[in-house]
Amino acid sequence: MILIWLIDNEYNNDYKEERVGEIYIMGKLSEENKKYLLGLTYDDMTYTLIEGTFCNHYDPETKKRVPPKISFQDEFDLLPGEYINKEKVHTNVGQYILNLCLYGNCPNIQKVLGYQAKVYTKSQIESTENIMVKAVINGKVDTEEYARYLNNIQWFGFSFNAHVSASFTPGTVKILPDIQKERDRLFKEAGIGTKKSSGPEEAVKITNKLLDKAKDELKNDVGMQLYDSGAKPKFGNAYATMFVSKGPTYNAVTDKFDISKKSFIEGMDVDEIPIYGNSVR
Repeated sequence: MILIWLIDNEYNNDYKEERVGEIYIMGKLSEENKKYLLGLTYDDMTYTLIEGTFCNHYDPETKKRVPPKISFQDEFDLLPGEYINKEKVHTNVGQYILNLCLYGNCPNIQKVLGYQAKVYTKSQIESTENIMVKAVINGKVDTEEYARYLNNIQWFGFSFNAHVSASFTPGTVKILPDIQKERDRLFKEAGIGTKKSSGPEEAVKITNKLLDKAKDELKNDVGMQLYDSGAKPKFGNAYATMFVSKGPTYNAVTDKFDISKKSFIEGMDVDEIPIYGNSVR
């Protein structure tokens, strides 16, 4: 799960906020908004406040989308002692809110971790939690405080996943015509499903080649953040079976692999029905 998408650009003191219509792009946090942000406490971090202040959200009364008052991507310098940081840290609103939500009621964990100005992907969360577990083992953090952290991350993740996580895009939820055409050609040349075929290994090899090509074609698509983060779903599994090829399925009756060329989104041919039956038994 991606918790916050963060900007890695170098800080620019002359940067001004941008808007395209009503859509906020990014900018430098104003001093007024920074003062407001630093005045927030862990107890202030309710769903209503976070959604109403920092998120694009839908207003059921006006039936319109409401842009954030302060963007998660607004950047600012956190001066020594302004929060738990001992040194000057360049950060953004998203990172600050994440620190407050996850660790705001966990003072000993904050001492161990310090201020986290990082992109929280799956691997980063695992790395951070490994540090916390060692702190629990060494007696620097008690289990009650670690349990509070676990409650915090579950609450934040489930509450704001739709607001702050990457989402699917049109490019990542449909078959890429070039990939489909190349797949059909390669499967035909390899004789997949015939005696000419070298078996499931060849089908997997072709699929992996097509996945590399698809990843390159989608590299500038923001929907790839969902896969690149390391969170579920996996590009080599979910995307492959949905939009490239279902591939080999073990047949317990014949003790061999049946191979389905089509992806899930394409459906199945009549002669592939037994293959799907074997995969769900």
